[in-house]
Amino acid sequence: MKYYEYEQQYFYEKEHGPVRLKAIRNAIDAAVTANDKEPAMMLYYQFINEDIFHGNNYQATIIFPEYLAYFEKYPELEKEYQHDIMWTYKWIISNFYLFPQISLKQIKNIFDKYADMCRRFHFSLRTYYNNLSHFIANDMEPDQTFCGMTAKEAHYRMLKSRNDSLSDCQACQLDDEAEYLLFVEKDIESALKTAKPLFEGKKKCAEVPHITYAKFAYYYFENGDIKNASVNAAKAHRLINHRYGNDGGLLVYKALCTLITAYTDPEKAYKMLKKILPYVENNPNGRQCFQVFRAGYQTMLCLENNGKTKVRIKLPFKNEEIYRENNVYDVIQLKNWMYDKAKEYAEKFDNRNGNTIFQNILDQKYLFDLSEIEMPEELNVPVLEYIEENIVDGTLSEGFSLPRKKSDDEPVFADGAKDGIMLYHTQSDPQSYDEMNEILLLAGSGESAKAVRKTEKFLIKNKVSALSIIDSIQRFIYENTDQLDPNEIFGFGVDLVIGSKNYEAVKIGLSILEIFSDYNEHLLEAIMELSSCDEFTLFCIWAVRKLENGNDLIFRMAKNTSGWGKIFAVNNLEADTDEIREWLFNEGIKNSVYPGYLAIKCFDESIARSLLENGMTDEQLTTMGIIVLYLVLDGPTIGIQAFDDGENILHQYLEHAEKADLRKIDREILADLGENCEFQSVKLRCEQILSKYPQE
Repeated sequence: MKYYEYEQQYFYEKEHGPVRLKAIRNAIDAAVTANDKEPAMMLYYQFINEDIFHGNNYQATIIFPEYLAYFEKYPELEKEYQHDIMWTYKWIISNFYLFPQISLKQIKNIFDKYADMCRRFHFSLRTYYNNLSHFIANDMEPDQTFCGMTAKEAHYRMLKSRNDSLSDCQACQLDDEAEYLLFVEKDIESALKTAKPLFEGKKKCAEVPHITYAKFAYYYFENGDIKNASVNAAKAHRLINHRYGNDGGLLVYKALCTLITAYTDPEKAYKMLKKILPYVENNPNGRQCFQVFRAGYQTMLCLENNGKTKVRIKLPFKNEEIYRENNVYDVIQLKNWMYDKAKEYAEKFDNRNGNTIFQNILDQKYLFDLSEIEMPEELNVPVLEYIEENIVDGTLSEGFSLPRKKSDDEPVFADGAKDGIMLYHTQSDPQSYDEMNEILLLAGSGESAKAVRKTEKFLIKNKVSALSIIDSIQRFIYENTDQLDPNEIFGFGVDLVIGSKNYEAVKIGLSILEIFSDYNEHLLEAIMELSSCDEFTLFCIWAVRKLENGNDLIFRMAKNTSGWGKIFAVNNLEADTDEIREWLFNEGIKNSVYPGYLAIKCFDESIARSLLENGMTDEQLTTMGIIVLYLVLDGPTIGIQAFDDGENILHQYLEHAEKADLRKIDREILADLGENCEFQSVKLRCEQILSKYPQE
């Protein structure tokens, strides 16, 4: 059988994790039994890939010697599959020392074997030195040697070695360099400079900058800077959970985010802990288990310090003495149990490594001045008035953001970000509150001013987002027209929009106005002014979309915003004129959040296809390159997969690139495209085009 036939029969559409791993294992056994050599090789590779990115790495480590033996058994496979073998071997040496049962002697032998195979197949030793430096830096004392080198010496040799096809992508290499500067050189300034392209979104991949933020968060945390630690941990946690959901691929980094969050918001850390704790059940990855139990210990410690005595949490360890059927635990007892579990792993690693590094980490005491985490001041004027004071020619200044209340107990979101994440990345059922229905009845009876105050208090008390309740509010209004005076409800919406200081209340007001969609000149202009702030753009779009000129107003919003507001506006914009289609191509994708949110729209509904068919200028080629690159880069949408002819689209672009005299920016786009594209034909063509230009 062919590989794809094994895939279809055994593991197609199986969920990631143990279920898929078992299915691929069965496919391997079937292929080996049938002597289908090439499918077997590909299935071994798929198995290791699955466990590395969606498991705990242990099964990959166990099966790799079998995979290598199968490869060595059939010399005729060497030319075709040596790169796959070496690539998976690189994954193995990145992770195998995370299992304390693997001795230092075995670790050395595995590193030595990898170096020998690099030489045998004429690969650079760059990945060997890089992973060796990581191991020494994480498990050894600063000046301790392993394989004849310190971490610094291995890193130096890595920098002197050439990049080749085994090298990580540019984003991963920058992340690695930043990590080295942080934890070996202790040079935060150089690390920040190195990571700048990652934080600006110029370089990224499946795990970067997710893990980069986590590493910086941990560096700040270890050095007593809880303010920067918490900011970076919040960014890391959002990105990791968006990209990886709840699987254990980045469990160590999720645990570090939980650990840091415990000191600023122990209740939130407790919720985070409940999501990651199940992944340590029967998990042989000692590093993951150590970090999760360590985070659990610190979280319980912080809850204890805040006066909490009991928690309800599901422990996946029924054979442990502490286990309770009702899932209710004493905080102090659970804290001590978490410490003991972390200590078990610390002892295993320290005994293997011949030092006390892990025990020292576990026993580290953290004292932070939480007063240094300053929250912006609360607005003392209505939201609309504040925006009017800052607006110039329909737009707000670059870097403008709304003040956030000091009492907010959640991560600081950019304007519009929380609603954007809810809209694009989470699924939640609409909420309904009887208290809000009573407020609507009050407003509908003519008590608008009182209803406004009650709405603001309700939102603050319940920490409710407008996005989660506007459906129920609108439904209640539609279903109770006999009790609600429409003029009074409309007036209530106006009062919220114009007079409230509460951001969520303003959004509710806009959602009420959407029902009526009947505005005088002054009210419409107020809506447009609010729309210039990313926090309100989405609700302003909904408020005007039913108007005869609604699409023109949304187009105006798209041009007057640059962050989440632009993402909302562009995705709600109908490309019904040549002006809009040209603007979508030339300007649409540009936003300060991430261009990938708009790449599909700005390709599919712009002039892009026409240009691919009929030709384009040098400037248009660059713009086209940016759009197709973000269709390929892993991000918040399905990207190039949205198009049945996705591979053909990329080749159409490359046809134009082949004929052009490429500028530096175009060559950089091609390099990134080739590096990140899953289509092998596109990768090869990018390499062929770039080979015509001298390397810089």
